[in-house]
Amino acid sequence: MYRAPSGDLNVFFTILEDILQTATMKHNRKILLLGDFHIPRWKEDNSNAMMKDVIGSFDLSITITEPTKVTKNTVSTIDNIFTNDKDFSSSVVAMALSNHYAQRLRIIMPISSAKVENTYTERRIITSGNLTEMEEYVNTIDWSSIIND
Repeated sequence: MYRAPSGDLNVFFTILEDILQTATMKHNRKILLLGDFHIPRWKEDNSNAMMKDVIGSFDLSITITEPTKVTKNTVSTIDNIFTNDKDFSSSVVAMALSNHYAQRLRIIMPISSAKVENTYTERRIITSGNLTEMEEYVNTIDWSSIIND
């Protein structure tokens, strides 16, 4: 999810609450909400308080606590991942691709006792070598009984 820094906070929170309300209508669903929210985690202001209220009302955890955006003049946590899964670990990875760092979230999922049906898929890999081999094979077949009828 992306919220532009100049975006209307009231509209953003209305849409976010609608999305989370829809997502939580089905019981036992895992929620992962991630994005660049442009709401500094450590800045105590109205936008941060509103974000904490919305996240808390849907029983979501804030997973990222380290800075996610570092510039020459600022350090902030404006990117985050929120989840209702309680068994997770997270980290921030400094990358040279952007002034935003990457976030990594690891969720521990229990092995299901339900039987999983194995599926088998067969594909034909078509290459020029395979086509040549098929053509050579087709040329060895006696087609006269089919062609002459």
